[in-house]
Amino acid sequence: MNLVTGATGLLGSHIVEQLRMQDKPVRALVRPGSDRSWLQTQQVEFAQGDITDPASLEAACRGVEVVYHSAAKVGDWGRWEEFQRGTI
Repeated sequence: MNLVTGATGLLGSHIVEQLRMQDKPVRALVRPGSDRSWLQTQQVEFAQGDITDPASLEAACRGVEVVYHSAAKVGDWGRWEEFQRGTI
């Protein structure tokens, strides 16, 4: 199983597409309220959570062999710690 964070974003969606083209199983970590419409066409498993929530990350990683971490806070506003928390 491959876990993709940020699967609804630009980079993550392309990672999902490439993995599915190789017929590899994918679990997508998605936040509540995220638009999953495209992902639903890709036959992926969903894990609802957030990269800043350790419990949801731990649950999403169960049974996973490879993690593709493409989620990140984007924009030019906010505290540095908020950006760092999700990317390190």
